[in-house]
Amino acid sequence: MKTISETKLIIPVLSVLSQHEDLISSKQLKNGILKMVKVKKSDLQNVEGRTTTIINSRIDNLISHRTLNEFVIYTKIGGKVYLQITDKGRTYLSKKILAIV
Repeated sequence: MKTISETKLIIPVLSVLSQHEDLISSKQLKNGILKMVKVKKSDLQNVEGRTTTIINSRIDNLISHRTLNEFVIYTKIGGKVYLQITDKGRTYLSKKILAIV
């Protein structure tokens, strides 16, 4: 069964971030996405040889690869990564939502 791609997570990530004015942790982001996205059973399986699920790994990749660099501010505090949506990210999200409606 095919798992969710990083690209498919961009809008949910921006949506979760847009609900917060301040920085949120990657853990808060993951929890928000899991509440928002219909996750397939295969996305909840652990990555082979690791203790993280496939969907959490995809979200971690979006963060570590700085895929959302122009849409998100990344802040590292005490070894943890926090994120905040930028104005450009809000505009992008709005355009994507309007294209769906």
